[in-house]
Amino acid sequence: MKIETHENKYDSYGIEIINDDKILSVIKTVNSIRISCQKEDYSKINSIEFDIYKDDQELYMIFDKLYTNLLSANTVGNNDINNYVHEQIVNEDKVKVISDTYPAICPNILEISKDEEKISLSFEKVNGIKYGQIKMPHDIPIHIRRSNSRISDFSILFDVMFKELQDIEKKDFVRTR
Repeated sequence: MKIETHENKYDSYGIEIINDDKILSVIKTVNSIRISCQKEDYSKINSIEFDIYKDDQELYMIFDKLYTNLLSANTVGNNDINNYVHEQIVNEDKVKVISDTYPAICPNILEISKDEEKISLSFEKVNGIKYGQIKMPHDIPIHIRRSNSRISDFSILFDVMFKELQDIEKKDFVRTR
């Protein structure tokens, strides 16, 4: 696993986490966090899974914290709204985040799950052509806005994750398994 950072026009960095032939990108813009996944060769995809293993220590801890906080509704804000949103995004031990970019009828979806060895980020692209939504063929972006987001105050948890990713020591992660 390798982490690379790239400066962007929003006075922050875009972060790429490269694992085998997949790239997970996390970018902070003025009003959102954009998480996307794609194949390194830019081939067409409708779904893709990105796994982060315990062996990737610092990186795993960051995503484990995000997952745990989303599962437990650990955030600030209006408790009634947060309870409602929490019921919409959590199903058993999985967290389902619907992108704020596309209409609810054809969104891109990020599902976060965890087992004994890894945290899995599963991206799914819902075809939106019949709804007038044309999506890029080679990546699946999930946008999480800070205001008017479908996941309300939970968006702050993604901001915290981005900050922690920026602070991580940039290096190649070596797996021992």
